[in-house]
Amino acid sequence: MTEHERAKAWREANGFTLPQLAELTGYGRETIWWMEQGSTPPSQKGNPRRGKIKPWVWQRYKMCCAGVEASLKGKKFNW
Repeated sequence: MTEHERAKAWREANGFTLPQLAELTGYGRETIWWMEQGSTPPSQKGNPRRGKIKPWVWQRYKMCCAGVEASLKGKKFNW
């Protein structure tokens, strides 16, 4: 299973819609959709080329999802 397939499977296994996960993580619904497709959106300049998601972007997204999962299990973050 690829990284983007795991991301989508995690979201669905936890019963989140795209808008719900967007609200919990601060990512846009469209951003999450593209992450789950495994590519970046086309450029604003109309270039239809899409790119591969960089490892540091995946790491940041995974950290947000880990925070959501921790809060589901009753763990609260505190500075």
